[in-house]
Amino acid sequence: MNVQPIILAGGKGTRMGASDLPKVLVHLKNVPLISWLLKEVEKLGLESRPIVVVKHKYQLVQSALGSSFKYVFQNDEHGTGAAVKAAVPHVSAEHALILYGDMPFIKSQSLQRLIQHHLQRNLEFTMFSSTVPHFEGIYASHFGFGRLLRENGNLVRNVELVDASDQEKNILEVNPSIYLFQTEWLKRNIDAVRQNKHGEFYLTDLLEIGIRNGTRIETIPVDPLEAFGINTSQQLMQADEILDRVTK
Repeated sequence: MNVQPIILAGGKGTRMGASDLPKVLVHLKNVPLISWLLKEVEKLGLESRPIVVVKHKYQLVQSALGSSFKYVFQNDEHGTGAAVKAAVPHVSAEHALILYGDMPFIKSQSLQRLIQHHLQRNLEFTMFSSTVPHFEGIYASHFGFGRLLRENGNLVRNVELVDASDQEKNILEVNPSIYLFQTEWLKRNIDAVRQNKHGEFYLTDLLEIGIRNGTRIETIPVDPLEAFGINTSQQLMQADEILDRVTK
């Protein structure tokens, strides 16, 4: 499969009580967060080396992971869009898969479904969506995800939490921002992602750009627990509970 993962791994571990570590090297069950993900990516048997986008204390990430990956340094611009923009010139495969080093529970089987759907349908843009039962307990972190709005089943908009109305905040289908792009489409559109009022470049803007340009975007459902991102010490504790429910 001509697919190359781009794994975002530039965040700090400060909110998890590990200011001396990059976030992806914080341990879950004595294993770095990113290593859980990399184990599943390896099972895909992809031809192209994964690109790991690093920033905070990047030397530690490179030392921990070794030479099996292509490392790209993110500059001082902030946000997921900036991280992917830094990686795009280094993508050698026809398709680019966006993943996050702080999402340890994604399964290779789910990624395989996403890839197969994308390739079989000859799509430029395919993505995961997750539907939560509620936003409490182990699903509380999903409240911060964008909401996916549909009309007649068709995806028409992604609304970030900060922009969502009270009614939109109650939508249970959320966007974990795991995308698979045709590389040429990504290269054509990544520069259209603009800096927001908070000084960050959000990758989710590509979804709005795609919808506006009439790009055929299709979604594949994924278990919300697989799309659990770890950003705080509380979420790190919740991850122990999730490990008991998600079979790797």
